[in-house]
Amino acid sequence: MQFKEKIAIVTGGAHGIGEGIVRAFAREGAGVAIVDMDEQGANDLASKLKQDGSKIFPVKADVSKTADIQSAVEQIMVHFGRVDILINNAGGSSYTPIHIEEVTEEQYDRVIDSNVKGTFFFTRAVLPFMIRQQSGRIVNMASVCGRAGSELTSPQYSASKGAVLAFTRNLAKHIGPKNITINAVAPGYVKSGPRVEAIWRTRDEEAALKMVALRRRSTIEEQVGVVLFLCSDWASYITGATIDVNGGLVAI
Repeated sequence: MQFKEKIAIVTGGAHGIGEGIVRAFAREGAGVAIVDMDEQGANDLASKLKQDGSKIFPVKADVSKTADIQSAVEQIMVHFGRVDILINNAGGSSYTPIHIEEVTEEQYDRVIDSNVKGTFFFTRAVLPFMIRQQSGRIVNMASVCGRAGSELTSPQYSASKGAVLAFTRNLAKHIGPKNITINAVAPGYVKSGPRVEAIWRTRDEEAALKMVALRRRSTIEEQVGVVLFLCSDWASYITGATIDVNGGLVAI
């Protein structure tokens, strides 16, 4: 129960890695705000976890819209009164094409807005409260695609995740004096739910995994463990870092 009395916000928390993070924080005693566009999914997860006595608060929000972000943070502060941890997990490739010649401006904007704009402005919205407390932990979910190129992923997605990594490094210098840490986790190939499995059915998984040192995809739990570590007292002297959780797909 190392996060007892702590309040965590997890964006994109209704499914996949986000759901795993929500469940883990709840299990460790934290109060958790689930922020997701999928209102029903967030409500269903909240109902399940509340049965075990967990303190869960679902909020519908689109992180690509600053008005939604501000409203979500206001609701969370009214409900919980504080925020200690922010996990910027919402985002993805938004079902956009892999090849640059097929990408429209609207599709490009959708990916950049959800991954970069959402991370930037959700962080900005919670920082005043963390600064007031003189403490906080922020973890941005990036991707191995922000570290290196791959024919399996789109250039716009890689660009967005590369921006998240740069944002993390820069902001660490600004907020470190306030006793707030910010780090990134860069997953590789993860078994994270039906949407991802549908994508893998269009790929040559066997060929892709030959590039992974461990020759397999990660479980959600293997990603979640690193996120919780970065939010714990064990990681109190780590900031501006990116932890690669990719099974040796890329070694930097």
